[in-house]
Amino acid sequence: MYWKSAFFILSMSLMFWSCNKVGDSMEVTVLEDIEGEVIDLTNKITVINVWATWCGTCISEIEAHNRLRAKYANHPNIQFVAISDESESVVRSALNRWPFHYQHVINGAKISDDLQSQLVKTYPQNLIVDRNGTIVYEHSDGSSDIFKTLDEKITDLLETHSE
Repeated sequence: MYWKSAFFILSMSLMFWSCNKVGDSMEVTVLEDIEGEVIDLTNKITVINVWATWCGTCISEIEAHNRLRAKYANHPNIQFVAISDESESVVRSALNRWPFHYQHVINGAKISDDLQSQLVKTYPQNLIVDRNGTIVYEHSDGSSDIFKTLDEKITDLLETHSE
C-alpha cells in the first residue's frame, strides 16, 4: 500500500514540474550574441533553440533550423536565436563543424535554466516568443519534423497578428 501512495506523490510531483512554458513571459528581453550584437526580444517573433554541442538530437535538427531561417530570411519581424550553456570556444568549434545560421548566445545557463520546462533540462528545447515577449510554443527533447512544426506555428502567428 505504501508504494502506491509514494508512486502517486511522485507522479503528481513530476506532472507539476513537467509543465511547459506556454503563456509565460520571457524574463530576459535583451540578449547579446556571440559576436557582441544586441538581440532585442520585443516587437519581433523570436524562434529560440536551446541546444548543446554534445547533443545528437540538437545536431540532427540544425539542417531543419537552417532551412527555416532561410525561408524567413527576408521577413523583418522574425528572428532566430540559439542559446547554449557552453563557452565561446566550444560553440565556435561546433559551428565550424556544423554551420547553424541562428544568432548564438553563449554561456546561457541562466537563460536556459529559466526556460527549462521539465524536471531536468532536456535538449533540444524549441520555443517561439511572440512580439509581446510571451512564449506561445514550447517543445523539449526533439521533434520528428521540427521544420514543419515551427513553420506551422510561425505561419499561424503571422496570420493571427498580421501587420
